[in-house]
Amino acid sequence: MTAETRDFTDTLANAPNGVFRLEYTYTQGGQLKSLKDPYGEQINYAHDKLSRLSTVTGSSFGGVTSYASSPHYRAWGGLQSLSFGNATSMSVEFDTRLRPAAFELVKSGQQDPIMEKTYEYHSDGRLRKLSDAVDDRFDRLNEYDQMGRITSARTGLEARGGTPTTQPEIEAIPYRQSYEYNAFGNTTERVNDMWGTHNFSAERTFVNNRIQNQSQTVWEYDADGRITDNGGATLSTYNAAGQLIVYNRQLVPAGENEVTRHYNGDGMEEKRTQRILKEIEPEEWEWEQQPAKYYIRSTVLGGAVVTDVYDIGTKKRTYVRAGGQEIAWQNGDSGGSVVFQATDPVGASIRSAESDGDIFDAQGTESSPAELDPMGGNVATENPFVTQTGGSSCVGCGLLDEEDVLFVNGQRQSFALQGLPISREEAESLMQAGSAYPCPNNYCGAGTARNHQTGETAVTSPYQVFADGVGGRWVAEVTGSTIVDPNGNSTKGDYGVTGWHWREDESDTKLLVFANKHQLKCPERSKEHSFPAKDALDHYIGGSGRPVYISIDEITADFPLPSSFEPIRNLVQQGTQGGTSITHRIENIHSGPMETKGWQGAVLGRITFDLTGTLKIYEWGLTEFEGTIGVIPDIYDFDKGDRTVAKQISTYIGKTFPGKPYDIITLGRYDVQQSWNKYATLNSSCK
Repeated sequence: MTAETRDFTDTLANAPNGVFRLEYTYTQGGQLKSLKDPYGEQINYAHDKLSRLSTVTGSSFGGVTSYASSPHYRAWGGLQSLSFGNATSMSVEFDTRLRPAAFELVKSGQQDPIMEKTYEYHSDGRLRKLSDAVDDRFDRLNEYDQMGRITSARTGLEARGGTPTTQPEIEAIPYRQSYEYNAFGNTTERVNDMWGTHNFSAERTFVNNRIQNQSQTVWEYDADGRITDNGGATLSTYNAAGQLIVYNRQLVPAGENEVTRHYNGDGMEEKRTQRILKEIEPEEWEWEQQPAKYYIRSTVLGGAVVTDVYDIGTKKRTYVRAGGQEIAWQNGDSGGSVVFQATDPVGASIRSAESDGDIFDAQGTESSPAELDPMGGNVATENPFVTQTGGSSCVGCGLLDEEDVLFVNGQRQSFALQGLPISREEAESLMQAGSAYPCPNNYCGAGTARNHQTGETAVTSPYQVFADGVGGRWVAEVTGSTIVDPNGNSTKGDYGVTGWHWREDESDTKLLVFANKHQLKCPERSKEHSFPAKDALDHYIGGSGRPVYISIDEITADFPLPSSFEPIRNLVQQGTQGGTSITHRIENIHSGPMETKGWQGAVLGRITFDLTGTLKIYEWGLTEFEGTIGVIPDIYDFDKGDRTVAKQISTYIGKTFPGKPYDIITLGRYDVQQSWNKYATLNSSCK
């Protein structure tokens, strides 16, 4: 696709040429090379020889032409450092399990870092502790239960093992949280103390996985189990496809706030309107309509929003993305400006900066600095419930978002991806891209796909998306535009997902599990060989017996897949324990003999590979491996067990001469990644 247009039945007087056109160009390898927004602003993507992103530039907007440059990657592909176009740069250090161990965001010429953090993890990979060297109030300590659910979250002095005793110490604790669950994974109690001054705690009672009451308020549902009233604080209305179309909630201290969403034929939101009930006279209220906002989505980017547009057709914002993440946006207001955004690796902190690298510090704005709790709620960088020195009272700044439909009953909902917390922004992005829909209590209505709250849950109650189990892609409930039948036929072509498999739950409701997919990253090997068979024989006859070293690039055998190693097959066969995912550390396990090809059949014969890495097995059937593969030393001694009969004949003459056996040592290892599920048809090796 080189171009596409978006049009609306509404009249947008200032729309460019009456429509909104997106244009694309590509590299010879098929990667996106450039994207032009409806207003003619172009974003360019350059790649290195390994097809990794190297620079992000664009036509001049607000004086900015560079967005990202000078990336440095680890050998396995992880981004280690990157420079942004506003004189800031980030760097990441990784631990032995390739997890972020330290992160730093700095501005050139500025001594103190903007962000500086270190991370510690539990044995299952979940974040345990975050130490913030810039502001120790945001040190964090997380604890989980045996199911991997968050049970305790502490900050500041409490995260460091201390106990606040004075009022200033208490008010320097951004949040103190604890959670309790019932046998079905529902949150029955939440204690949430914020900044020592406010408490957003709640107790819930469930019947048939539906909230009956929360802190003495009664919740109501429609016939399909979607929340329509959560105790008077919010009212929700859905269309026939189960999509949220009207969201009305009480604001404090103002009146009501009502958001209406409009969807296109693909089920993606294309327009949003809002009205606020304001008091114009004492005890006299009036609805005030806010400007509508339109979303220009890109098919090439999987439905992601490229540009936000005002109701008169002018540009509000164009998003700049790199590696799937939003790194900046262009503001169409006030003559144009660019805002850069950086998030630490675990999604705990977000900072926005101007084009000169200065960090926005104002509270209650779209560019405010954000500190997120484990559930994705922004607790702000200062107490938002009190008057700050030199400023006015800012009740709710950084906490309330009038357009945030995921904000329920005074608190944002819990979001988790494969059991790990993700941010509210990521969940919202999934929904806006059309790859997720709100499904209260993990139920999207009769006849639609459904998941339990297990490792495959992406967003917990009352919102739910569904995983296909491959490569981070997500799909939503089965709707009129997403037809999936029990035979595995699917029309979800936009996401490249086919071959669905089903299972039944206790009520015979069809459960969408994941696709019959297999992903593999095979080594890219050289075809050059520097150790011919004749040289090998000469070294045996007249050599000293010293080892000979060759590069792994020269090996001509088909490399075995992780899934073909017997110890891994046994672990996968054992599955998980206790209904949760499990992680195994794989250390130097060996393959069966693998035949080398061509001349190497006479030199190396059959060789053995060894594998090291991390194996993850999920309760819902997906298996992932990431690690390295190498070759164990081989002895050149004309052993028939190491060669086929035909290839043995070619060097049989060697036995008539006295010789000294020697080791052939293969140097180097390859990164290898593989993900598969129990339905996938697997090869035995990389071809």
